[in-house]
Amino acid sequence: LVDIDAAAVASARRGAPQNLRCVAADASLLGEEAGGEAGGEAGGEGRGLAVGCVDMVVGLHACGGLSDLIIALAVRHAAAFCICTCCFLSHPHMLLPAPHAAAPRLR
Repeated sequence: LVDIDAAAVASARRGAPQNLRCVAADASLLGEEAGGEAGGEAGGEGRGLAVGCVDMVVGLHACGGLSDLIIALAVRHAAAFCICTCCFLSHPHMLLPAPHAAAPRLR
């Protein structure tokens, strides 16, 4: 689990299974291996966050470039992935057309 919000990561750690590593870091550092061990933490400028073995990548609230980063990470590790963006309904021009007149539009 990687989240930039340290408080959210601390909360997640309390209920996380032992095989889930929780790190407070900027997700843009993912996959930019720092040359260290797979368990390394995010470091200073020019260092990445080594992720080790990846079976599945899930992105919640992953909009814009973050979704691209998640897809690239999943492809690099041949891992399954799921991306849930957060702002679809903030873009009314992207509303889905109703399949027929009686069906409500998604909002």
